[in-house]
Amino acid sequence: MPSREDAEGLTLEVFLGALEHDNLSALADDERLAWLRRVAHNKIIDSHRRSARRPVVALDQVADTTDFIDMNHGWVASGTTLYMTGDGGQSWTKVFPGDQSSSAFLTLDFVSDKIGWAINYDYSNQSYSLLKTVDGGHTWTKINYTVS
Repeated sequence: MPSREDAEGLTLEVFLGALEHDNLSALADDERLAWLRRVAHNKIIDSHRRSARRPVVALDQVADTTDFIDMNHGWVASGTTLYMTGDGGQSWTKVFPGDQSSSAFLTLDFVSDKIGWAINYDYSNQSYSLLKTVDGGHTWTKINYTVS
């Protein structure tokens, strides 16, 4: 198992299966143990097959910047393309399509699931922009500012 949490999740699946099995209590102790071992074995094989279909890629290999507001909700930017997760990174949804321009999100800072700030750098004219979103990153507004 890749992590302790994964092993705990599979253990939970096995015992939930046992609770849902109508006739498990009617089996002898050795038959019950054999059933639990077989289900656990099958769950481990299923887990390995799922992980083989979904290869894991480290965020730092594909992301320019990341920000999480809690254990489940986070954003990842690669160039000007922005992805969001609501399930701790198990799945990602593209929320801002980005473009083929020469700019990139350098920093993200979300304060809620809707409101966030970003520093964007435009490589073509070598300038920084302060951006704000109020819809979870679907749209961004450039914020004018002065440095004093």
